[in-house]
Amino acid sequence: MSVETPEPVATNPSFVRKAASFLSAEAQWLTRGRPFRNVHDINHLYYRVCRPCEHFMNDGCTVCGCRIVPNERSGFNKLAMGTTNCPLPEPKWVSDITPPDGIASDLLETALKNSKAVLVEITPPAVEPVQDSNTGLVKKKEAAGADTVNPFVRTTTGQIVQGDGA
Repeated sequence: MSVETPEPVATNPSFVRKAASFLSAEAQWLTRGRPFRNVHDINHLYYRVCRPCEHFMNDGCTVCGCRIVPNERSGFNKLAMGTTNCPLPEPKWVSDITPPDGIASDLLETALKNSKAVLVEITPPAVEPVQDSNTGLVKKKEAAGADTVNPFVRTTTGQIVQGDGA
């Protein structure tokens, strides 16, 4: 009984391989109308998928050689291009516009889920304006039960100044 071992993934591509990979990704991106991923998805991919990957080194992928960085929407960042996919045989993330051909449906579903950031809306604490009867300053004080107070106040003319912290 023989056990199949997966084919090893080539790393540290040559300059020619890097250029070919980049030009191929760029051409596909341009022909699809230059779609960008949003910054939340770029950062999610960078911090949650690519950076922990064993093929990540110095803001780049050691499999394809492409540059991958957070917070940048440009055609020089593989994560920003909405048509790109992870170069691994079993991709960790894929484009919902151009997923790779021949990928198993369960793997495709996981890779698509990995590609999207889950945004959680954070509601700031309720604040109530308080006007000081002596100075006429309007302060923003956090709702009852809060143990901190905004150290800045807004004057009646709209200026924001350092307050007394009370």
